[in-house]
Amino acid sequence: MNIKNILQRAEALYQQSNFVESIELCQKLIAKKPKLVQPRQILAVNYLGLNQLEQAVNEFELALELSPNDAHLLCNLGHLYLTRLNFEQAVPYLKRAIVQDHKLAAAYGNLAICQQELGDLKAAEENYRKAILRDGKSAEYHMNLGSLHMELGNFELALNMLMKALELDPSFGEVYFRLFSVMLYMHRYQDALEVADIGLVSKQLSNIQMCELFVGKATLFWLFDNVEEAQQAVQLSEGIYTDNSNYSNIRNLTVFHIYLKQLVNFRLAHPDFYQHETEQQIYFVSESHGFAPSGARVTYKQQEYAIKSLFVRGTKVFHLTSEKSNKFKESLRRLLLGLAPQSKIVLGFGEIDCRNNEGIFQHVRKSDANYQEVIELMVGSYLTFLQTENHSVNHRLFIYGVPAPHPDAVKQLDEQEQQLFINVIGYFNSSLARACQKYEMTFLDVHGLTSDNGVSNMQYHIDGFHLKPSTIIELFAEL
Repeated sequence: MNIKNILQRAEALYQQSNFVESIELCQKLIAKKPKLVQPRQILAVNYLGLNQLEQAVNEFELALELSPNDAHLLCNLGHLYLTRLNFEQAVPYLKRAIVQDHKLAAAYGNLAICQQELGDLKAAEENYRKAILRDGKSAEYHMNLGSLHMELGNFELALNMLMKALELDPSFGEVYFRLFSVMLYMHRYQDALEVADIGLVSKQLSNIQMCELFVGKATLFWLFDNVEEAQQAVQLSEGIYTDNSNYSNIRNLTVFHIYLKQLVNFRLAHPDFYQHETEQQIYFVSESHGFAPSGARVTYKQQEYAIKSLFVRGTKVFHLTSEKSNKFKESLRRLLLGLAPQSKIVLGFGEIDCRNNEGIFQHVRKSDANYQEVIELMVGSYLTFLQTENHSVNHRLFIYGVPAPHPDAVKQLDEQEQQLFINVIGYFNSSLARACQKYEMTFLDVHGLTSDNGVSNMQYHIDGFHLKPSTIIELFAEL
């Protein structure tokens, strides 16, 4: 068998996922012809198939020594570093690939991903467009550019790109979930449900992707008082507990699933809690912490109101105080402008900023910054943003504080860090209270209600993060 036939055979075995056999052929050929580049390339991708990343990197680098100006080699090695999340290491190889072959779409597309992850969004957008210019039939490049526009809050542009990706490849399951996400941030909830249904019947989604959409549907049904549909969607997403994939969002998805199941069960067991005659509403705008109060009855200034919960998924105060455009700011802006002027709105952001594994606590822990100075700056910027966005609609704003942390969240930390964590949350709330006085907003002191020496008194928590539906009633009763 000549060299060409051996290479073709090795390539065919790789395509059939017969990685070990392909590797054996390549190694035999390299032993006889050590200066051949092609067998090393095939050897490298076989190691990738076996998830033996170190060996893959080594073979790509050996191949590059033999052919340092090979654009495809450079691009492949850059992509390998990208998959390992070594974005800074990937960039030089991808740029070298572009120098060698300015028509190589994959190099531009991978470079854009790295630049997006490294925060250079302007360059990322430019390179996504260059990738599309060179390969206009790639659904992946359109999807990635659409996702970038979503992150920037350019929702209409995001929709256009994602719809184009779906047109190019209707079997591209990931696009359905990203379309669903854009619809949520635009508060086009009925459209989001329709996209979810199309994705679910397409049979192009993995088990875990279907669970994501079912949990998303359960959220929307819950917020719009369709408890039977919410219950069914929760039941259909039980597959998250048997999924064996290394899905990056599995922890959050599981928390959401358990939370929604508890809320649905509570509503089915206590239907009278949600029965009221009033048509007056107080909106509760938050991330997942706003789910529980949805539909609750509260009394404010001797008048009865029903809580109507709306949400901006995953929002931190940090996002709302950023000088850069982002999906969280734009989504909240659209929501505030979309509600009738002079509405009564509770804003419940800040809990994610005050967790033990991210946000303010981790920032001050790593940087040794003064947490009081960090919080004062953040809270001041937050309420300034709200005041600016509220100027034209003159809503009556209530600021919902951050509950005292669950004891388990405190116990996860070393003893010397526990008090700092408790202090950060306590000071965040006191800073919010002072800022509310300055900006003439009403502070809802959920921390004072839930705290026992800075830690949850466990009278209100229903899981490690969220509070009972009745909590909002007591907070308004205290006003």
